Amino acid sequence: MGRKRAQLSQSGFTLLETMVALGILAVGTLGVGASILTAIKYATQSRNATQAMYLAVDQLEVMRLMSAPAVLAMVPNANFLDDPTNPIDPDPNDDDATTFDRRWRIEDDVPEGGLITITVEVDYVDRMGITRTVGLRTLKAGT
Repeated sequence: MGRKRAQLSQSGFTLLETMVALGILAVGTLGVGASILTAIKYATQSRNATQAMYLAVDQLEVMRLMSAPAVLAMVPNANFLDDPTNPIDPDPNDDDATTFDRRWRIEDDVPEGGLITITVEVDYVDRMGITRTVGLRTLKAGT
């Protein structure tokens, strides 16, 4: 009977072993939680950069489909012109309050005669308060 009692008392976990196991579990859980928060942050940054790129491409495509004289009439003196629809909120029904500002510049005979350079830039402010800019440039045959 003495042996059975000794074996029974040795078969369970001690309070110290349980606390150590819970500590290891807590550290692992915090690591996973931090990883999830980081993934959400980068997903949001990626979504905003992709949306800015889409807005820039969309405007470039509109201008590429226009005639050269119509494009040249849009922006005199090669200055940037702000989009009249600024600020742009692509989805006003979502929880993201990020807005985008788009502008474009038209340069005639740049880089050489007979070509028009079209530059479109889109700005947005990220969650850290930093203004990010996405810019695209293309060439179009002039008149």
